[in-house]
Amino acid sequence: MIKEETVFILGAGASVPYGFPTAMNLRTKICSDNSFAHVYIKNMYFASEGQKSLLISEDKKFRHKFADSEVKSIDSFLAINKDNQSFNKIGKLSIGYHILNFEASSKLTNNWLQTLYNKMLEGLITSNGFKKFNLNKISFITFNYDRTLEQFFLKALSNTFSHAPYDEIVQIVNTLPIHHVYGSISSLPWQNADGIAYGQEPDTNTMNIAANNLKTIYEINNNENDDLELSDAITWIKNAKKVFVLGFGYDPENVKILDIPDSIPLHTDVFGTAFGLELGQIEKAKECFFLPKRNTNRIKIMDTHADCLKLLNNCL
Repeated sequence: MIKEETVFILGAGASVPYGFPTAMNLRTKICSDNSFAHVYIKNMYFASEGQKSLLISEDKKFRHKFADSEVKSIDSFLAINKDNQSFNKIGKLSIGYHILNFEASSKLTNNWLQTLYNKMLEGLITSNGFKKFNLNKISFITFNYDRTLEQFFLKALSNTFSHAPYDEIVQIVNTLPIHHVYGSISSLPWQNADGIAYGQEPDTNTMNIAANNLKTIYEINNNENDDLELSDAITWIKNAKKVFVLGFGYDPENVKILDIPDSIPLHTDVFGTAFGLELGQIEKAKECFFLPKRNTNRIKIMDTHADCLKLLNNCL
């Protein structure tokens, strides 16, 4: 089990081993793939041909503007264009469409989640061990829209303890502290009867649900409920003995929204990946967590060749 308060902060790179895109690859997909709008209008039964043509035209304009903007992430582009209702609608619908498709083709097996899961199982290898699974002192703060974490733990636990009542497994997974900073595309059906199944084929309805669940940094900063949820997540960090930062790009806005470095106690050990980053970028990543009184030996950012799995194998 994990007996010390441990927080995982997850960026897009943490989902890459399971078939999801980096922020840049999602950008490329959105800009180059025009299938979203054509799928969306299939179920617009009461829309006129003019309305359907307008959506196709708006999508084309959005993709061209986003591509030519050179802004690296869809999140930043939508935040900058917060006053453009058309862009925000198209952008969020497109995210929902592509994430559902990536979920459908994802393979939730092996890699770093397997390593973490087996660590969480230590000391629980009995027929009733699942009942103590949520005693692991672990929480997750993810900047990703996909439901990889939730689906992985449900799949893993229900197959590990195959005799356990399914409802009890669901209840245990639902108690895992997981906060999606920018929202997720939907709850799952075992979390909420109105949820979207993992990897469900996107249509007008599922894309609308996803779009309504996604948030930009501007929306979070101006929504009291989001602020309360974010405050809870920051409290997890403040109480942590260890913080693992996986697949994270150390974007200043994302670092700031978690009140880093002030939210991280001086005695807390920080372990982070820097896969694919240059030396200068790695130094800047370390600086994100620096405070004058903090012992820099407590900040361990791996080298550019170390991925999430290697980090956990060395530091968990």
